[in-house]
Amino acid sequence: MSPFEFYLRSGRRIALPPATVETKFNPWHDPEDGRFTFAGQGRHFGGSIRSDQVANRPVGFRGGGGSFGGGGAGGSWDAVGQSPAESGTRGRGVARPTDRVTLKRPSSSARVPGKQQRTRLTIYKNGYSYELDAHARTRRVAGEIRLQSQPRSRSAQSNAGKPDRRNSDDGGHFIAARFNGSREWFNHFAQDANFNRGAYRSLENQWAQATRSGKRVFVDITPDYRGTSMRPYKLTVRSIVDGKEFIRGFPNEKFGR
Repeated sequence: MSPFEFYLRSGRRIALPPATVETKFNPWHDPEDGRFTFAGQGRHFGGSIRSDQVANRPVGFRGGGGSFGGGGAGGSWDAVGQSPAESGTRGRGVARPTDRVTLKRPSSSARVPGKQQRTRLTIYKNGYSYELDAHARTRRVAGEIRLQSQPRSRSAQSNAGKPDRRNSDDGGHFIAARFNGSREWFNHFAQDANFNRGAYRSLENQWAQATRSGKRVFVDITPDYRGTSMRPYKLTVRSIVDGKEFIRGFPNEKFGR
């Protein structure tokens, strides 16, 4: 047991010989600004990576129209295992950790115009994965639909998409509260009210009906943005129902059908 470990367990310090120096080093750094991060978030510098670190690394999501990776200059985050949607095509469930990260949404002033829009973090919550880019925008959501209601967050709904939110928008959910969707900000977006209460609700009803009938429903939602806007201008929704794939594109407008 090292002197540091002894101190953590006993609260007592061990006097070290004058020539002995104990050091700690965090090899994980954010590729954007070089700051220290938690293990598995960012890039690993120096030393070998342990198996437990690999298991906790952010995952680039692959399937249905390309892939998202992270990484900084000179490297990228590799995908570990299968994505939820890929698992769905083979009839398996979502084998992913949940509730690993709780984040506060950065202010709009944190956006950097012209920055490369790559995914930099994957969050797992309530059985779904949420991929975020450098502007703290949700770029992909995937997982298996579950009929389990969650409480809503009025604050997250009212602030969704600001400062680019329109007066005609609702605070929409990527994954509805009735499907165990997270009440965190990253599961919300500025959604045209007509689209939210019309075409998107109709699609959600289809998911619910299929799930109640015993079918397994996996979804893969990809919002698209213009420039650094926090409001997506369209959504591409890939649904896999008992192995059958359906893809629909929805403009985030009044007649988004």
